[in-house]
Amino acid sequence: IILYIFMKKPHLFKNPHSGKSSFVLQEDRVPYFYDKLHYHAEFQLTAMIQAEGTRFVGSAVSTFNSGEIYLLGANLPHVFRCAPSYYARKSKKKAHGLSLYFNATSFGDKFFQLPEAKKIDKLLQDSSRGIYFFGQTAIQVEKIMIALKETKGFGRVTQFLSILKLLSESAERKIISGIGFNAPLGDENNKRLDRLFHYLSNNFKEEVDLKTLSKLVGMSATGLCKFFKQRTRKTLFTFLTEIRIENACKLLADKTISISEIAFESGYKNTSNFNRQFKELMKMTPRQYANSI
Repeated sequence: IILYIFMKKPHLFKNPHSGKSSFVLQEDRVPYFYDKLHYHAEFQLTAMIQAEGTRFVGSAVSTFNSGEIYLLGANLPHVFRCAPSYYARKSKKKAHGLSLYFNATSFGDKFFQLPEAKKIDKLLQDSSRGIYFFGQTAIQVEKIMIALKETKGFGRVTQFLSILKLLSESAERKIISGIGFNAPLGDENNKRLDRLFHYLSNNFKEEVDLKTLSKLVGMSATGLCKFFKQRTRKTLFTFLTEIRIENACKLLADKTISISEIAFESGYKNTSNFNRQFKELMKMTPRQYANSI
């Protein structure tokens, strides 16, 4: 049974379970993906069939693109925010994704602790930090997930387990977050992170100051800096720099835009500061990055 879930509460998701299936398969064909920072008790395996934008997983921010696969552990805060073009008033773009939701006990209390499932158990443990899959692994998993939509009965179980086996044996993967989450954040703390993430994502081109951010979440400047560092292991302004540089990387793919224009569109008032921060983060200059695309 395929369940389509539309959640109204933007922080803790509670995925309904019919009792007629060991896992939930959800297909999203929407103008843009749900764009609030959230978490849920289930593991989530998502195929990005058609979408691109900025991802926030645990303590890491980066971009996501079509053709990628993500495995997210239980209670791992995350959001996949589509690119600004998806939000344009007359945009014809559609985001398309397939997600599997399951529990560690979906096939019995100790199924994944069987000796034969040792690699899968390790995979699920690693997913507490989020895992990104690419290359042939992503291509194969997406095909199986699409086929799973039409599969009935026990065949669904065998296809699902074949996906986990493939992922557990793949070398085409990267851990996303520097910190794992095995327990949910308090609801108020989650709301604070959500407000910060959305404000910085929407206003990175402007001047950003601690006074504004502190007022946004109802904390002192000192308390805010400590709060953010404890939960992401990076400073607020390191996070802001990463958002700005990620935006610059997208713009650098367009050879008709000058470096100075890209710097301005990414929130920098002068190119020297932009070049310095870009090189610190990307280990190459903007020009070198553009030439490498």
